[in-house]
Amino acid sequence: MAAAARVAGVPAYAVAGRSRFTPAEVTAAGFAGAFTLTDLEPDPGRCMAEAAPLLERLGEQLARHVFG
Repeated sequence: MAAAARVAGVPAYAVAGRSRFTPAEVTAAGFAGAFTLTDLEPDPGRCMAEAAPLLERLGEQLARHVFG
């Protein structure tokens, strides 16, 4: 996905439940950044149980980051 976005000239952001990659590794993989559920809620069990509202909040956070 990052490669296709790069060809199209648009940034790609990784969105995941959690990530073990450093920001430098995310950038090296071609992504403009990464947003994870564990950024909002550190407990993986709660992330799974409350995935829908957390994803909504994460989407809002990503939109603010991209569009200001």
